[in-house]
Amino acid sequence: MPDRPGALGAVASRIGAVRADVVAIEILTRADGRAMDEIAVEVDRDLLPLLLAEIEEVDGVVVEEVRTLPNGMRDRRLDAYRTAAALLEARTPQELLAALALRVADELESSWVAILDTESELLLATAPSAARRSPSAKANAIRN
Repeated sequence: MPDRPGALGAVASRIGAVRADVVAIEILTRADGRAMDEIAVEVDRDLLPLLLAEIEEVDGVVVEEVRTLPNGMRDRRLDAYRTAAALLEARTPQELLAALALRVADELESSWVAILDTESELLLATAPSAARRSPSAKANAIRN
């Protein structure tokens, strides 16, 4: 979008006009009179085409990419707290590695995680993705 006063406000106004809610904004770059912002929006999926059309009505604004998040927005501060708590609850090195693998899989929304000892080339722990495991499943620690 143009890097000028009011441009971001105009985009936010268009977002609100379709009953969508801005939940996060990050200014990625500013150069040569242009700004690239990442704007996280909660919107009814049916209204997404209308939302995009409204945003592009703002003079000079182009939507480069749209990503939908299957689990909605995450509070990364809460993720860090949950990771710290999980690591502090571990009572053995194996539990610590299993908890670390599980939290990394959750935080990165990865399909799997493996913790390797590069010196010995041993697999120390693994975890499936959050989408593939049941709520009670735990990461697997592989003992030497």
